[in-house]
Amino acid sequence: MPHLQFEINQNITDEAKISIAEQVRQLFADVMDTGTDHISVSIREFDTYNLSIGRVKEPEKGIALVNADIREGRTIEQRRSLALGFMDLLNRILNIPREHIY
Repeated sequence: MPHLQFEINQNITDEAKISIAEQVRQLFADVMDTGTDHISVSIREFDTYNLSIGRVKEPEKGIALVNADIREGRTIEQRRSLALGFMDLLNRILNIPREHIY
């Protein structure tokens, strides 16, 4: 069972959390050619300076750290497509710059 974890240095509305979880499940299902009922999503919120990426000079614009538990046998192309999809999703919903996502 995949567990997809998102750590974000912003306060997020419940509506945004619901949207993120639904879209993450659907993206995962589309990329990995599977269903959605077994996909776990956790979203953790942190204060601005509780997350850091070395290249990010303005953490107040948002930082997201993503950890995806992906089983063996998935291709590099699937993993890359999933990672880029997560980045697009977080950028679109939370306006976090792509270079602020790891």
